[in-house]
Amino acid sequence: MQLYIQEVNFVTQPVKQLRGFRRVSLDPGESNAIEFTLGPDELSSLDREMHRAVQPGVFHVMVGGNSRKLRKCQTKSMP
Repeated sequence: MQLYIQEVNFVTQPVKQLRGFRRVSLDPGESNAIEFTLGPDELSSLDREMHRAVQPGVFHVMVGGNSRKLRKCQTKSMP
């Protein structure tokens, strides 16, 4: 399972940033819940002065088995 973040703010960021990864082996027909915790380290990026901080704006959180087939949700950071 892979977790990607896309930031939408005033500082240009990569389209997708890998911020979490878990290798899980499943038998055919088996399912399992995977949990990721997002904190300041996962949501921070470099600002214009090259300081790492969580920028105000919108974050698209995407998860999936690979980088092409992702489920997406959106959240906003607090000012």
